[in-house]
Amino acid sequence: PLQFARVRQALARRLLCFERFRQRVVDRGIAGSTPSWQDMPGFDIDRHVHRAAVPAPHDEAALLAVVSELAGQPLDHALPLWQAYVVENVGAGGALVFRYHHCIGDGNAMMTVAARLFSMSPEQGAAVPPPVATATNLLDVAAGVVAAASSIAGLLIKPADPPSPFKGPFSCGQRVAWSKPVSICDAKAIGVRSGAQVNDVLTA
Repeated sequence: PLQFARVRQALARRLLCFERFRQRVVDRGIAGSTPSWQDMPGFDIDRHVHRAAVPAPHDEAALLAVVSELAGQPLDHALPLWQAYVVENVGAGGALVFRYHHCIGDGNAMMTVAARLFSMSPEQGAAVPPPVATATNLLDVAAGVVAAASSIAGLLIKPADPPSPFKGPFSCGQRVAWSKPVSICDAKAIGVRSGAQVNDVLTA
């Protein structure tokens, strides 16, 4: 079982060193402007870390129902766009469920976050000071803006995606599922035989 106080403490120490988890997205309300990141005034981690419980019979199916219900709840855009739930009464243990908006980070970025968050080394929890703006950083930012503009231009001229059974209208109702653990070695071996990537194998 997970101890709520210890999980909250670990999140405060290891997650909040990433500034995106302390910032909210602000729409300036000006036509043509893009939303921007803003430090959350009076940030309170207790608005993001919650408790939940799995009802009887406290099995995997009951956990799936809880996670599906959480997945269907929209995030509050007035706050930083993430939530964590310490789920109790899952069999003889517990579960930790994270929800975050994709604007915080893509899969690779979140793997970096996870590596820090779940490290077994205590020193990994030390706070990281925020980066200081320098001329080099500003040049990097400018280069990033140019690259982003080129990327957007490339997206605009791409043809529409073909129809797919995986697409549908947006809705708040969600269903979550997961598989039993799959060996990464097996997934790679299957991919090599068919010229596919690991993601292709897992999706198939």
